[in-house]
Amino acid sequence: MANNVWQVAEQARQAYLRASNYYRAAMFSLPHTDDRLDKYLTLSHVSFHQAAQLFRLKSRSWIFPSAMPICRDISCRAVEPNDPR
Repeated sequence: MANNVWQVAEQARQAYLRASNYYRAAMFSLPHTDDRLDKYLTLSHVSFHQAAQLFRLKSRSWIFPSAMPICRDISCRAVEPNDPR
C-alpha cells in the first residue's frame, strides 16, 4: 500500500514538473507585450511549488525578484526536517 502511495505521488510530482516546464517554455514564444506572460509565469511557479510539496525531502524556496518579471528565479534546496533555516 505504501509503495502505491509513493508511485501516485511520483506520478503527480512528474505531472506538476511537466506543467511547470510547459508554462515556462511557452513564455519564450510570446512577445514581451503579451498579456499571458504574467499568467504563464504564475502558473509555472504554482506548478513547481506543487511538485516541490511531493518531493521526498522537504524543500524551501526563495524568489529573487527582478526588474523584468520573466527573469525571476526560484531557488530550492533540500532541508532536514528540523533545520531552522
